[in-house]
Amino acid sequence: MEFIPWRKVTDVSLRRSFWQRLVGASTIRIESANEASQFRAMTDVRNPKEFFRVLQEVMAAFSGHVEL
Repeated sequence: MEFIPWRKVTDVSLRRSFWQRLVGASTIRIESANEASQFRAMTDVRNPKEFFRVLQEVMAAFSGHVEL
């Protein structure tokens, strides 16, 4: 388990290999401003689109962006 403060998150990306698509999984990578962090990616995430959407909403809320 790794903890990254929201203020240090710089990018979130979702990647799906052919095999992950077949089983409905993805790899989600969270980049942080802390280069020393051991956290690199969460692999084989189930229901990845929903998880990714929630991550984006939390990041937007934390940064003060408002959806119109």
